[in-house]
Amino acid sequence: MKPTNRMNRILAAAVTLVAITAANGAFAASEQTASAPASAPDYRIELIGRPQQAGGIGKMHQIDSESLVFVRLVRSSDGAPLTDTDVTLTRVDMAPDGMAEMMARSYIRPDGYPGTYRAEIHPNMAGRWAVTVAARVAGEPEPIDHTLTVALAK
Repeated sequence: MKPTNRMNRILAAAVTLVAITAANGAFAASEQTASAPASAPDYRIELIGRPQQAGGIGKMHQIDSESLVFVRLVRSSDGAPLTDTDVTLTRVDMAPDGMAEMMARSYIRPDGYPGTYRAEIHPNMAGRWAVTVAARVAGEPEPIDHTLTVALAK
């Protein structure tokens, strides 16, 4: 089969497309490694004590069990608490017990001491729960994520 002008143009277009795709992939890979947070090991999210259980009557007069989990965000180098942060709970689930689809209603708020936060978790059942805490530290490009495994009662 003799190559024609049309076949040469199609081949040239295919080679150009492959080159552009490879260049974009290399650029994206270099961007991902460059944007990784270099200072995430500088900070630590620690569990304070053991979870506490507080029960009561919730909505619709049903027993609403609440577990309180206290966490602290500190600088790893000197253990100083970080106060200029925005802390959120990104996920609370039963992944440690193989039930990642089982999630709990949860809230987090400052607890009066510098760098200390109180997470209020309403578990559906007793067991080991994965509590994922994210903290956005001022001056850092990426948030610090850490998952704590805690045993909670119903």
